[in-house]
Amino acid sequence: MEFLETEAHGVSSLTNLTSQESPENVFLGRQPILGRDRELIAYELLFRTSFNNAAMVVDDFAATAHVIDSAFLSLGIQQAIGKKTAFINVNADILKSDIINILPREQVVLEILEHVDLSDELIKHCQQMKQNGYRLALDDVINLRPEHISMLSTVDYVKFDIREIQLDEMRPLIEMAHAHSVKVIAEKVETEEEFQTCHDSGTDYFQGYFFARPTVISARAARPPRPILISLLKYLHTEVDVRIIESMIKGAPDLTVRLLRLANAVGMRSPVKISSIRGAILRVGITQIRRMVSISLLARSQYSDISVDPIVQAAAIRGHLMENLALAKGLSALREEAFMVGILSLAAPVFGASMTELLQVLDLDDSLREALVSRLGPTGELLTFVEACENFDAPESQTLLRRLSPAELKEINRMQAEAVIWASSL
Repeated sequence: MEFLETEAHGVSSLTNLTSQESPENVFLGRQPILGRDRELIAYELLFRTSFNNAAMVVDDFAATAHVIDSAFLSLGIQQAIGKKTAFINVNADILKSDIINILPREQVVLEILEHVDLSDELIKHCQQMKQNGYRLALDDVINLRPEHISMLSTVDYVKFDIREIQLDEMRPLIEMAHAHSVKVIAEKVETEEEFQTCHDSGTDYFQGYFFARPTVISARAARPPRPILISLLKYLHTEVDVRIIESMIKGAPDLTVRLLRLANAVGMRSPVKISSIRGAILRVGITQIRRMVSISLLARSQYSDISVDPIVQAAAIRGHLMENLALAKGLSALREEAFMVGILSLAAPVFGASMTELLQVLDLDDSLREALVSRLGPTGELLTFVEACENFDAPESQTLLRRLSPAELKEINRMQAEAVIWASSL
């Protein structure tokens, strides 16, 4: 059969694709912050580039972008911190940048690095951020200098570095912070004695090797192609058309999943479930998409095209093929759903997770869920058919394909070739 012969040299089967070695993982350090009863309160998220539990940061801005990208776009907020609070290091440039607004304010504390110049201008900016709902912390404080005292009415936390402070000097520092309703975190606690002394002095929270060293969590990286990101970012700074944005995002299956994760973030949930890329775009909004793309670029993705990753390429092919099949079968109203089902059916291996885990964090319409999990409904049937084409040597696939006429096989062969060409052009 013409279709089957072409297929053998076209898309590999899912089994072959998932056996490919992942081209890159994303890494994120995470250290617990505990309460007075040693209960888990929050995590500080740390820049990491491997399972080696250390990092040399030469660019604070890029390091923070990497942390935001990893925690909120690649790993996803649930996997990164669950329902806990995240403390994230920031410098002055990050504080003043627009990308900070992508963060869920209910779950994030912005930790101002110790070397940041606490100028009058920056203090005024932080006061505005606090009014807008952000929570702030001063990091690695060793004494309360005048500029720190000027910030106490603005920040919510002060982290005291007890490696640089005599323990008997902690109480007056804590009392001054508490006088301004600021919570105190003792960081770099390494012994029971240090914990107990800080506890008795009134410290609210604790962090350090005595409780736990930072751990590194990792997942398969979702790295949208840099050319698509650049083109999309350029377009997002002009008069925008949702249809064009939708078309550009379709060219990057991993960007599609990032968009869905952002749409499912705290503060963006909606009673209306997502059934298409356009629905996710409308929920998130152009401003947040612009921030998402900016962060993805700042995180310095190393990939230049999707052909580097065969799973991502296969997802693009499958989505485009399912969209065309829906049109051919007179299901034009379901073309967007068909594309989404095709993309997401391979998103689990892209992100190194099970489909169940992925669907737990994506706020999808029930019809999409049924298609992906149980192969039910019109798009579920289309997915079953496409999977049969990809696994044509299986007996059940042969049975299904033999039901098609030569003309139907020829038309599917054309669609398949078109999908391969489309994905290869991205």
